[in-house]
Amino acid sequence: MAHCEKHGDYIEQEIVIAGFTLCTGCPICEKEAKEIEYQECVRREQEAERKRLESLNIEPMYFSSTLDNFIAGSPEQERALAYAREMVKSRSGKLVLLGSNGTGKTHLAVGIVRILGGAIYSMYEITTRIRASYVSGAKETELEIVDELARKPMLAIDEIGRTKGSEAETNWLSYIVDKRNSRGLPLILISNKHARKTCPDGGCQNCLENYISEDIMSRLAEDGHLVNMTGEDYRRKKRAGI
Repeated sequence: MAHCEKHGDYIEQEIVIAGFTLCTGCPICEKEAKEIEYQECVRREQEAERKRLESLNIEPMYFSSTLDNFIAGSPEQERALAYAREMVKSRSGKLVLLGSNGTGKTHLAVGIVRILGGAIYSMYEITTRIRASYVSGAKETELEIVDELARKPMLAIDEIGRTKGSEAETNWLSYIVDKRNSRGLPLILISNKHARKTCPDGGCQNCLENYISEDIMSRLAEDGHLVNMTGEDYRRKKRAGI
């Protein structure tokens, strides 16, 4: 018998290894130590994953978003999920996701980015960063920024159409799309706007073509897919688990 100050008496076991006799300690203490070690290992893995997702510019609310837990509640969402899996498999192609808020567009984009790497940015983040490069003493130039975006293994640009859609923005986006197209790198564009061909008015201020040029649309069509993400509010369904 042996005694543990914390857990009381226990049966001590003797183990002979290479002529040396070793005595086991308190089994409850050993179990607790293994659990602590396991929890610490889990914590380190979670912290490493958190830092990796932050490096991809993924926001905390999307840390758990994957392609596997995407809930497709409409034929359009099913098509978008299929195209997303195809993009991951081929590591190429283009995907334009259109539709109102809460239809799962960003969830899908994050699911692809977390697998292929690269980053997801809003158009506002890109334009603000580029305009900051014009300030005297800036650490990066406009060309360096757009070239970096054009070389990422995967790039998703969210909130197309939320900014003014100036000529400068169109030129930046055109450069990025053209370079990624010529390099065979995957690209996702996300917008709350709709395509002109599906516009109920035959053309209005909410048409995507008012914010990106025809030449960009032409490049996107080469090996890309455009999906109107219609359906119920995806965020509400996800919270409800349905």
